[in-house]
Amino acid sequence: NTYHGHDGPVHQLLTTRTSSTAFPFGIWVLRGDGSLVEYEAKKLYEVSVSDSRCIASRASNQLPASGLSSSTREIWHIDRSVQCTVIAICPQLSFFVRGGHWDGGFTYGYTDAEGAAVAERAHESTIVAIALSTTLAPIVAGDSSTQSTTTSFILVATAGRDCLVKLWLSSTRVKSSADVDGVVPPDLTFGLVVQLAAHVSPVTRVLFDESFQVLVTAGEDGLVNMFRVRPPVKSVRTFFVSGAAAVTDVQVASRAPASLVAYSDDARLLCVWSVNGPMLASLSTASLATPAPSLTALLSVTELDAFEGLVIARSDGLIELRMMPYLQVVWSQRYEDPDTTAALRVTAVAVEPGGRVGVFGLEDGSFFCLVAGQS
Repeated sequence: NTYHGHDGPVHQLLTTRTSSTAFPFGIWVLRGDGSLVEYEAKKLYEVSVSDSRCIASRASNQLPASGLSSSTREIWHIDRSVQCTVIAICPQLSFFVRGGHWDGGFTYGYTDAEGAAVAERAHESTIVAIALSTTLAPIVAGDSSTQSTTTSFILVATAGRDCLVKLWLSSTRVKSSADVDGVVPPDLTFGLVVQLAAHVSPVTRVLFDESFQVLVTAGEDGLVNMFRVRPPVKSVRTFFVSGAAAVTDVQVASRAPASLVAYSDDARLLCVWSVNGPMLASLSTASLATPAPSLTALLSVTELDAFEGLVIARSDGLIELRMMPYLQVVWSQRYEDPDTTAALRVTAVAVEPGGRVGVFGLEDGSFFCLVAGQS
């Protein structure tokens, strides 16, 4: 089934478990105009709209009444080229962290509220990549208490056009939106943990992998860096894309053999390395079709903690599942507009927590779900 209701391309998809037996999982869709829509899935086959919120405009139009210097307030607006891609969301807490501002700062708050708090001048230039983790945050905070789904420390990674990567830790446990009525507590701030000079060109991607407890960064310099998050934060290994081609996306495959995946759109090249260093496989999209298609979305997926694959969405409308780490094709299918037969371009991919349903966002703002079966 395909679900519509968006005007811009789907930039990000998230799935989360729910406590309801009627709605086994939720789907969060962030579209091109910055609106965030939450859907609820019924029995894995039916999807209904739960709520609609807009978080792209809030940071520029509804800033806190105090806390900003006059000089910052004058330039506190959004870099429209990255406005909808520099957002990290924690669905369990309904909490978001957002970059994309000219002054290098970031905003944070609750997706179902109108206010947002501000961390001014976190970087010397616009933040162009951001990620968050609630699982790794207690390790950095030195907090050994039991984790809760309604309260947690939050660890944030930001990267700017200044080529720097920074880790930030929340000053207190972040409570769920329902517990604080969507209001960011005054004592909730983010303190700098470490600054990493990871690249010599702007950073394109930051990613936390909770299995390995690492932070992965990628940049326009063709470098992919892996850092251990447990203090003291330190570099584990650096990988290099041939020709120093800019890296567009990265994924971590944590099952044996543990591997790292990087894609360069400039080189139309997909690379797979063992986390221990050696390259295991590479795939040039020029070998797939003429002209060479670009890869529009990547996602590492697992089955029964034993098998691991890579979902690849191509610009020519093909969706593939390839076995890791050597990229053998498991299945491939082309998706077309039923009216025009034009290829449907997938722009985002997610898998529900149980691993049975794949969610695919499209450039026209709609999304569809595939249910896994024996066939």
